Amino acid sequence: MSEVLISASNVSYERHYESVFGSLSLSLQAGDSVVLSGTNGSGKTTLIKLLAGILRPTHGHIELARCHYVGHQHGLQWQLTVLDNLRYYLHLQGASTAGQAATTVDADTLCLQALHALNVADLATRRVSELSAGQLKRAALARLLLTPRPLWLLDEPFVNLDKASINLMLKLIRQHCQQGGIAIIASHELGLADLPDSRHLRLPLRSPSGHSRNVA
Repeated sequence: MSEVLISASNVSYERHYESVFGSLSLSLQAGDSVVLSGTNGSGKTTLIKLLAGILRPTHGHIELARCHYVGHQHGLQWQLTVLDNLRYYLHLQGASTAGQAATTVDADTLCLQALHALNVADLATRRVSELSAGQLKRAALARLLLTPRPLWLLDEPFVNLDKASINLMLKLIRQHCQQGGIAIIASHELGLADLPDSRHLRLPLRSPSGHSRNVA
């Protein structure tokens, strides 16, 4: 039986004393993926931030493996180049090569490989301030590939991407899950056919009985 990498028990979050999405229990194992959908304000971003540890639940408990979180904001430093941004992120993650601190050359190789995977290696020396919205998004998503993390938490990862880039990102998500990772994706763009093996969770979860919704 696969190891449970994320578990949430009766989790809810209140804003102004009102529940945002209801009560949720969640249990995911290696290889699982979940697509979150719902209208604006239904709680998709709130749930992603709860799972990432950015917000604390009002009720319930969350246990999860180490994660990568990519939110609405790209989190890149405008004055730096794309490569410098990825170097900095790699440094923050405490990345190492073969158990030892990575050299500058090793770090650059990792960064360029990640950029290449998102088709933005040619932008490595460009300042972030010079990039288009789509280029910014792909540069931000490249950070997922820098250091291994079992859990990917992605909030609207396809915004500002063209069809080819969306298909590329879908391929990377599938590969991550096939290699034993987990992906939780909040998205307006995804249909059930895009990730057919994924579970689909539509927010909000409120019900007349107020019972918890279970996703196992």
